[in-house]
Amino acid sequence: MSFFRTRRKSYCGRCRYWLGSAHGCTGTGIEVLIGVRSFPLALIAAASLVLAPTAVAARQDPRQMPTFRSSASLVAVTAAVRRPDGSAVTTLTAADFEVLDNGVPRQITSFFSDAAPASLVVLFDRSGSMRVAGRTEAAREVARHMMAWLQPDVDQVALLGFDDAVARLQAFTPAPGNILEQIDRVEAFGSTSLTDAVAIAANEVSDKRTRRAVVVLTDGQDTSSRLTPSAVATFAAAIDVPVYVLVPQIGVERATGAGVDAGLVELAQRTGGQVFIVTTPSETSIATRTIASDLHHQYLLAFESDGKAGWHALEVRVKQQKQKLIVRARTGYDAGRTH
Repeated sequence: MSFFRTRRKSYCGRCRYWLGSAHGCTGTGIEVLIGVRSFPLALIAAASLVLAPTAVAARQDPRQMPTFRSSASLVAVTAAVRRPDGSAVTTLTAADFEVLDNGVPRQITSFFSDAAPASLVVLFDRSGSMRVAGRTEAAREVARHMMAWLQPDVDQVALLGFDDAVARLQAFTPAPGNILEQIDRVEAFGSTSLTDAVAIAANEVSDKRTRRAVVVLTDGQDTSSRLTPSAVATFAAAIDVPVYVLVPQIGVERATGAGVDAGLVELAQRTGGQVFIVTTPSETSIATRTIASDLHHQYLLAFESDGKAGWHALEVRVKQQKQKLIVRARTGYDAGRTH
């Protein structure tokens, strides 16, 4: 079992060793994970996913997302589209979409819409607050629903547990049952570094060449993170990893609606994900089915950027809607630093 520390003894995201060990890295923990490995080099390369102006998919494993020839100014973004009832819209074409880059419409130069497998990191809260009022068992039940919507031997799923540190409880596996076995062994203890853990989970799935996401099972409270939700949202959005948060509420929580930090909601929305507060089995089933549908029925769009360095606000819309469709996509990308 591998551990990633975001406090005290720190883990280096660049070379994957403990800081201060014989490999000689002099970085400073989570800042290295985001500040060196991902910002500005690997992060910007992943975020921009630069494509050729006349990009066509290269020969590839059909279980992977398409591969494109590289260019210095094209950017790719994934988008999920739902009807108001939550069902997936799977029949759109490139002509149905509009992409605004810093408010400027961009022409879509490449488009991919076939169903594809997913790579998912489940981030399970095992902090002390989860011991209260049966929260851990409620989160386990949500996990069972989530695993039921995945495709065995097609989708890949990994499990990270977190309190004030993050532990890899299960490496990527095509067997969802392995995840549930590990979740059944989780014991809650310690403080909650939720936002820090989300950054590590996003990084964990960032090199997968399939549809990918982070799904967080938590009570929604963060007591000890060093990173801000805004910083982690920028990181996850830049590498196009949507973050979904499932917050099971029981007892008095259900009556009051308490339990979700506003920063966590913003983090999910900016990455193209969503926060779901679930209080009943039917709500849990709908939420987990929606996440699985988003992953399996995404659109991949490529457009030509103006090449200007820095952060670009991004908006993906469906044109001329007869009904109000819901589009979920990252809200920005960072460009120019690797050119």
